[in-house]
Amino acid sequence: MKFPTEQEYALGRLTIEINDDIIEGKILKKEKAQEKYEDAIASGHTAVMAEEEKDEPDMVNLKVGNLLAGQEAVVRFRLLHVLRVECGAYVVRVPMSFFPASEADYAYTFRTEIKAESPIVYVSVPENAVAQRSTENPCQVLIERSPQSGLTVIKDLEIYYRTANMDAPALIA
Repeated sequence: MKFPTEQEYALGRLTIEINDDIIEGKILKKEKAQEKYEDAIASGHTAVMAEEEKDEPDMVNLKVGNLLAGQEAVVRFRLLHVLRVECGAYVVRVPMSFFPASEADYAYTFRTEIKAESPIVYVSVPENAVAQRSTENPCQVLIERSPQSGLTVIKDLEIYYRTANMDAPALIA
């Protein structure tokens, strides 16, 4: 399985859930990671390895070894990036390239937790998003897309939010 990366984003956490087992990703030097992956596979254990593609530097290849036929793997990853202020609000932008390119309808769940130093007073999510959102701190935003939801990602997924003190000037010396 491959998934895209963007220059402004970093992979913060990777977990794979297979049945009741959870495999947590660890960042290792490439040679050490390859060795541990191969050892686990040779021992008959399920193992996961993610690495940047040599030919496609903006893609990460995720290998899941010893996944049995019919077994389902749930892949969860955290992305880290620096927020920007646009139109008087912070914007969490997830590039469209992170969503599967497919003509067929598919479902996905996007979940984010926003922690702010002051109360969150406004949250905006995409039109037609089936979303749970709150202005509590931390703010939970959950966007679910099913084939029936009407939500289509034709550009980056954007969540805007404002905090109570955004208009207050700050001086850092």
